[in-house]
Amino acid sequence: MKFARLVGYIIAAAGTIGLIKAPALAARKRALKVFLATGRRYTFPATVKPRVSFIIPVYNGAHHTLACLLSILAVADGSYEVIVVDDGSTVETAELLTYFENVRVHKNSHNQGFLHSVNTGAALAQGQYLVLLNNDARLIEGSLSSALDRFEAEGNCGLMGARVRHVSGGLQEAGCIIYQDGITNGYLRYEREDDLRALFQRDVDYCSGVFAIITRQQFEVLGGLDEAYAPSYFEETDLCMRLRESGLRCIYNPRLLVDHFEFGSSAKAKSARKKIEMRREVFLKRWSSTLKQQRFYQTEETKNIEAAALRLTPHPRRLIVVNAKDVIAQVEKRIQNKNYQTTIYVIDVSNQLMKLLVAKTDMSVAFAYGSERQLRRFIKRRRSFFDVFEVAEDVRTSLTDQLQKV
Repeated sequence: MKFARLVGYIIAAAGTIGLIKAPALAARKRALKVFLATGRRYTFPATVKPRVSFIIPVYNGAHHTLACLLSILAVADGSYEVIVVDDGSTVETAELLTYFENVRVHKNSHNQGFLHSVNTGAALAQGQYLVLLNNDARLIEGSLSSALDRFEAEGNCGLMGARVRHVSGGLQEAGCIIYQDGITNGYLRYEREDDLRALFQRDVDYCSGVFAIITRQQFEVLGGLDEAYAPSYFEETDLCMRLRESGLRCIYNPRLLVDHFEFGSSAKAKSARKKIEMRREVFLKRWSSTLKQQRFYQTEETKNIEAAALRLTPHPRRLIVVNAKDVIAQVEKRIQNKNYQTTIYVIDVSNQLMKLLVAKTDMSVAFAYGSERQLRRFIKRRRSFFDVFEVAEDVRTSLTDQLQKV
């Protein structure tokens, strides 16, 4: 790991600690105070037949809810409605919600927990699709309409998730991994949000409930989130297992970016982690044999994280090696064959040009870049991953021998 990358990783990991997040928390609380003092009102679309219903469970944290609602107004496109399920919050949340027109508010008589609130909100929804969204999450970029079009184009998509970053920087997840021991984790956690490994679409074990798209019909067919996991945790992991059991896919969409104030809706991170461990036992009781039969990786180890994250990537897989010269033209020429899951490695290209290349290419193509020396290490780590390799004519012939060992 390069020194600069290591420093970035450490900073991102530290950013999930309460002390490091304190400035962001203070800023949100100040923003809420100013918002309530100004009395400005905002209006969401008044839609009779929305394509999408946002389901936002809320238990206090009005400062987070304000940031969440404003992000929807700023980023969301297409036809949608917003449903907030107030799970017994204090009067501050109720006051905040009065400043937003056309938000459908359901107030629970008492605190029922995240899971029940999602199911309650879904029962009230009118949209074709549900977007499950934590109140401590914000939409940052990406077209919701385009994501739904992609959802429909896939044909057998059951749930679609987003690229999720920590509010203090660094990724929280680019899709999530499940291991046989019930441990789960976000792929590329604490890595840079623009890490190339996070910028292509993949089938994944599951996507977290921070942000998740599912059809309302399918949610109802499955009976919603399973109450065995109430009040929260592992409910979305179980939902994705049930979806895939029924033949549907869980797809990670990198073009949707969300940031998340992790544990922002929990009283204490320590308490949340204790609940997570309890729900893991419930999850394993139900799915342990399935995890073994479907050959999920046994435990989370550094050496198998990449393979575990990519295990659902279909064969045949090919690696294409090209030079930086005329790279956009080379790539466009070489990815016409859709019969392969393609990874393109570009030698000696700048990070700026690489980002341009990714933006111009269909997000089903994966990218990597570096020197010839780094390429050899890249191949060594993925020796059993690729089925086919191609080398551009102007790439040094010495690399051909190396690639033939893949």
